[in-house]
Amino acid sequence: MFSIVVLVLFFFSGACNAQSQACNGCTVVSQLDAIQSLQGTIDSDIDAIADDIFIMNSKLDRIGSEIEVALSEADAAQAGSIDLSAIDQSLFTISSKLDIPEPTLASITDECLCLLSPCQGCPITATDIGSTGTTIAQSGSYYLATYVNANTGSATAITIDADNVTLDMNNNTIRRSSDGNTIEITANHSNIVIKNGFIRNNTGGLRGILVKEGCSNITFEDMVVIGTGSTNDGVEFEQNCSDIIINECTFSRSGTHGLLFNDASGTACSRIIITESNFNENGGSGIKMNNCTNVSANWLALSLNAQHGVEANTVSNFSFTNCHVTENSGDGFYLNASTKGQLKDNVVQNNVGVSSTGIELVSTASVAIIANLSASNDTGLHADSNSLDNAVEDNIFIMNTTVNVDNDAANMYVGNFALNTNAATQNYTGAVTSFFNANTILTTGQTTAFAATPQHARWYNVSFSTT
Repeated sequence: MFSIVVLVLFFFSGACNAQSQACNGCTVVSQLDAIQSLQGTIDSDIDAIADDIFIMNSKLDRIGSEIEVALSEADAAQAGSIDLSAIDQSLFTISSKLDIPEPTLASITDECLCLLSPCQGCPITATDIGSTGTTIAQSGSYYLATYVNANTGSATAITIDADNVTLDMNNNTIRRSSDGNTIEITANHSNIVIKNGFIRNNTGGLRGILVKEGCSNITFEDMVVIGTGSTNDGVEFEQNCSDIIINECTFSRSGTHGLLFNDASGTACSRIIITESNFNENGGSGIKMNNCTNVSANWLALSLNAQHGVEANTVSNFSFTNCHVTENSGDGFYLNASTKGQLKDNVVQNNVGVSSTGIELVSTASVAIIANLSASNDTGLHADSNSLDNAVEDNIFIMNTTVNVDNDAANMYVGNFALNTNAATQNYTGAVTSFFNANTILTTGQTTAFAATPQHARWYNVSFSTT
């Protein structure tokens, strides 16, 4: 019996130690202290149980003697009369002495099972951040325990300097007005998750979140970053970061760009997924990408940015789908020196800055522009003289102020619909070789469909109508 008890205690003790290892990144050691205290209790209880077993052995010896007496009395009963009630009382006494008390063991196992519940992570408080910031230097799960008004001077409020870290902001807010970044992931770390939080009014600071070069497997989920210093971005990735996921986030009202992928050394960021997120009212572009590859973005809203909705410089193998890009002062999509990409099923509308274009192609090649609506911009689409071999298919260009399509290079236009609604708007300008097939071009208040007929263009199945 003793060996079974010790085995059970050893199992639960080991399980408790495993739980302490699961939280080994915790800056607060309350769980470890609790486990150590419980271990002391277990040791004491084991000693007590050992004493109980010694006492039980003594009792069993006495019980053996009493059984011998009972047997003798039974033998006597055969020879004559005997008080059977006395034997019953003896047997009851023996039975009660065989019951082994277990409340101490049950208490130990209950406490261990409590400690084995899922780890909630290690709390970060306003006191931890203080005036100099705090650093997460070990792997583990952490959570922001409270609202934080961070006045850390030029120091970062929370620095992550370890791999395999999850920071759950627990729907709390870090607000700051001093210099410095709010959250920073130092260089060359991997498997970092930051989620469920707000970074607000960082008007005197630098970036809401900065990810230093060479980081990988970085996930931001349900994060809101609103307001940064006048010359800083909401969220910035330095060069050579990879495997990035941004899901259901809002990066707005930053001094410059909402989200920036920077390439100071010319090393690309790669494998980027951005979904169901908002980039609004930033002082620069909603998203600015420099030298990135393998980008997938869908269901984004980019509006009221002082520059472009999306600015892509030297980006390859990219896709933007089902995005609403509206009311930006620059272009909706600005693609510069980019290649092998796709714009599909986007709404690009009311980008009405000076010479704003719904979709602007500068030295860009081999991009498929499919089934987009480009409406009420200054220009619907513009391809400069160095933008070649792009496919423009099944799009709608309507009500753009100056021209629906301004094409200065050899590209392919298939199945598009273009409509101007006043005499000042042209449907198409350009006089270079392009391929046109099954487009519908309607013009209002003009005698011709085009401002300048593209003499070298190849025309197939094009419907013209002048009203």
